[in-house]
Amino acid sequence: GKQYNVKVHYAHLNGFAPGLKEGSQVNGGDLIGYHGNTGGSHGAHLDLLYYVDTPEGRVLVSPAHVEKLLQQQGAVALGSGSGTTTA
Repeated sequence: GKQYNVKVHYAHLNGFAPGLKEGSQVNGGDLIGYHGNTGGSHGAHLDLLYYVDTPEGRVLVSPAHVEKLLQQQGAVALGSGSGTTTA
């Protein structure tokens, strides 16, 4: 099957968890960072965005679509396993 490169972007972070930096490996349940209140927001929150590299370029996709792509690859479902942080 097709292989997809998925990047996860956490927007509005107030900061990473101690000892964590961009590119660190993380596992399901790990503390990644702290929600913040940046930009034009009206309160503390976190935006979780998924980008997938395709032959046409990098595209923003919904979490449900990313989970389907990962399952097609035989990868773990979202919320478990491991990944890489991006800021």
